Amino acid sequence: MDGLGFSIDMCTIHEIILRNVHEISDAFTYLKPFLRHQTGSFDIKALRDRYESEVSTQSIMQRCP
Repeated sequence: MDGLGFSIDMCTIHEIILRNVHEISDAFTYLKPFLRHQTGSFDIKALRDRYESEVSTQSIMQRCP
């Protein structure tokens, strides 16, 4: 998990995530503190921490029929 290839991949993942998350969305709010790193692994962890928590899973399940 080191080297030039890994760094390039992490930047690519970061760019893909940002292209698919709108700036006024809830998800972007959780990504914003990590934007300066430009690393996809930070982005993925931030989104995972937000959307895979027990509280958010319960609220999503309650909204679905």
